[in-house]
Amino acid sequence: VVNEINADKERGTTAQTCSSFGASTGVPTGPHALSPYWWTFDAPPSTFCPMDQWDAFRGPQRDRDAPAFQQVTFILSRRPVAMLVAIAVALAAGWIAGHADHPTLRPDVDQLWFAARAILDGRDPYALIGPGREFAYPWPLFYPLPAALFLVPLASFPVVVARIAIAALPAGLLAYLIARTDPRGLVLFLSWAFYVNAWYAQWTPLLLCALYLPALGFFAAAKPSVGLAILAGARNWRHLSLSIGLAALITIASLLVLPTWPAAWLKAIATGVHLRPWVTVPGGFLLLLSLLRWRRWEGRLLAAIAIVPQTFHPLATLPVILLPASFRGKLLLALLTYVPGVLLVREPWGPRLATATEAEIFAVWGRLILWTVLIPALFFVLRLPDRRDDIPGRPARSP
Repeated sequence: VVNEINADKERGTTAQTCSSFGASTGVPTGPHALSPYWWTFDAPPSTFCPMDQWDAFRGPQRDRDAPAFQQVTFILSRRPVAMLVAIAVALAAGWIAGHADHPTLRPDVDQLWFAARAILDGRDPYALIGPGREFAYPWPLFYPLPAALFLVPLASFPVVVARIAIAALPAGLLAYLIARTDPRGLVLFLSWAFYVNAWYAQWTPLLLCALYLPALGFFAAAKPSVGLAILAGARNWRHLSLSIGLAALITIASLLVLPTWPAAWLKAIATGVHLRPWVTVPGGFLLLLSLLRWRRWEGRLLAAIAIVPQTFHPLATLPVILLPASFRGKLLLALLTYVPGVLLVREPWGPRLATATEAEIFAVWGRLILWTVLIPALFFVLRLPDRRDDIPGRPARSP
């Protein structure tokens, strides 16, 4: 390609524009149609593309991955391949959720499934879930009632079906969206954060889909701690307003079902020690430096994660894996999600776990996750140029 451009220059012919160049080579064109990983050569943009179109044409990547790797990412972004990737991820997540078994722990979706059945029976799930209650669980119901309403269609099925559905379907959709937009982000599914989200059948993968499909932002009503952080990364005010409006309608509908649930929910979360803002952890204030990149969705999302109370657990780190602009950065954060669990069982913390209180365990989790995952994520966010770039991965083509 470069040789042809240079030959044209020697002949004195006019350099091709982005659109005509793409048309002549059969490559999709346009900022939402062209893979951002296709062009690897170092030819100056002025040789064939106007400077003001270069970023949209070439994409946000700055680390110049190897040509063979870029070919792989382009292949992964094709619709049939992306669908196969989505099916594989969905099957893996469904298998993990279907085999979730622990003598003292149960996936979060179990209590929501029971809550949905209680709603259909006209009972208050907040009075039925918790230690020593009808649905024995180590903690009371920390989820708002809209989360249980979303599970009503699955209430008539066995709980294992609810586990598999909540884990597999969002994971498959997220894999498809990532593959179609920025295949480098698929390393997210190799992380420990993804595994524990699948095991607990968490809402985070579904909420992450809202970065690519803003209409799904209304699911923030099911888990506001993560949902508010994801909404902070909305691409524009119209999408944000739409998500907030739909979430508000669902919340109003839940009040019609059980008017007393907000008081019961607030009473439940007041007893929890696992939900705290990351800025309350020693050194957590450093995450506020991400506001230096407030024009970008990455900076806003990380700042919201720091401010909004989150669960001090590796499952809360899933969104930050998408923040780095490079494949190496995403891969590094995905691998770093394994580190807190490894350190937790070693000196000096390991021997103390047997006698530690729940609050002490979550405090250790918070410090380990902050310094091994979130601070490195901050480093990658601050490396991004300070300009508006609100499209996660700058889609290669419309999903």
